[in-house]
Amino acid sequence: MTDRTKNSLANWCQEAMNATDYDKPCDRIVIVHLSMGGTETEVRVVKIGNGRTWTPQTLGDFFWNTAQTYCQDLANTQTFRLMAFFGDAEPRLRHPFMVAGQYDNHGLGTEPPTPEGRTMQTMRHAEALMTGMLQERLAILEMPLRTMRAMSEYQAMVMQDNHKLREENAAFVGVMKEVLFEEASKRADRDLAVKRFERESKDREMLMKLLPVGLNELTGREVIPQNTADSMLIDTIAEHLDETSVQKLMESGAIPPALVGVLMSRLRKSLEEKRKRHEDALARGEETEADAPQLTEGGTADGTSSH
Repeated sequence: MTDRTKNSLANWCQEAMNATDYDKPCDRIVIVHLSMGGTETEVRVVKIGNGRTWTPQTLGDFFWNTAQTYCQDLANTQTFRLMAFFGDAEPRLRHPFMVAGQYDNHGLGTEPPTPEGRTMQTMRHAEALMTGMLQERLAILEMPLRTMRAMSEYQAMVMQDNHKLREENAAFVGVMKEVLFEEASKRADRDLAVKRFERESKDREMLMKLLPVGLNELTGREVIPQNTADSMLIDTIAEHLDETSVQKLMESGAIPPALVGVLMSRLRKSLEEKRKRHEDALARGEETEADAPQLTEGGTADGTSSH
């Protein structure tokens, strides 16, 4: 309010100093105080063009400071008026403005015992009462308004933090998915490589066992003693047979009953050798208990039938 009032005073002074609607230019500006009864009291007179150069801004500040000084011992809001003269006895331009009094008597001031004084006292009491009621109402409303502003700011901060946490969680989940997928892919590749190595190892082992038999067949002569080659061939076949396979062969009539005992003996011997190799590999940590050789679901550890 103060800056706006001071600016309005400076603007009015500029209009008065630059006015060309009159026969003569502005020669003086007077500031007067208006009392409650309407009486005008002259406060200051400023002559224009008397050797001192006034700008509208400095002139507006001067009148404002003059009114402030005049109100330092007055209570309530006081009214002033600027009047511009253009070489005549009567002012041609007028501009009222108000300034708050600097003295607060809390409504305890006195007025003369006249009808005008009674009216002034009633108006002053009504103004003090209304001012107190408005201040009380503003104080009552200020607390919930301050609380609502604080809650709104806190809610905005919580929402911002939640949004940031959701973004961080989404990024973390994405990274974990990539890591788990990559780890699962690597594990699957390792498992496939292990199974491929085991299969190739078994194939090479079988090939090495069948090599002596094939060598005699390819060369057409007995490079390896035939009984040794036959024994290797039977051992290889026995390692790939179980009791169920032998039972099926017996039922089909492909193996005579007289040879079943010999084949089961070979099967038991092959199983014992495989078990011994497994125990050695288990001691070296190359295999686990799950890799232990089993005869059949219906057989026993010693290779005999449970039937």
